[in-house]
Amino acid sequence: MHMAGLALIGVLALGGCASVVVGSAVTGAAIGVGQERGVVGVIDDVDDVRGTWITTQIRTKLIFDDQVSSANVRIETVDGVVYLIGRACSREERDAILTHACAIQNAERSDSHVCL
Repeated sequence: MHMAGLALIGVLALGGCASVVVGSAVTGAAIGVGQERGVVGVIDDVDDVRGTWITTQIRTKLIFDDQVSSANVRIETVDGVVYLIGRACSREERDAILTHACAIQNAERSDSHVCL
């Protein structure tokens, strides 16, 4: 297997932060990797990085907000849409979580599934 194939497998296996660190190197090397047996496509690193950046901004805002227990909320960003999943202790906490998510510029919209 070529070295580029090993790098791509490493990114796919590790996911998340690893794609942020080595994503651009793998994208450039992936042109020749597509010819390897078993490789059917290359992940679009730009969308992954954008989603990770949006999620990180929201998570940071929640961590530093004393009114929010950020451990009770899972944040997923897919194609610019932020999905908030979890539980809030009060309506104020739920509203604060949604307000933080909506304040992020690159997020297209927020879909809240935060229950009381």
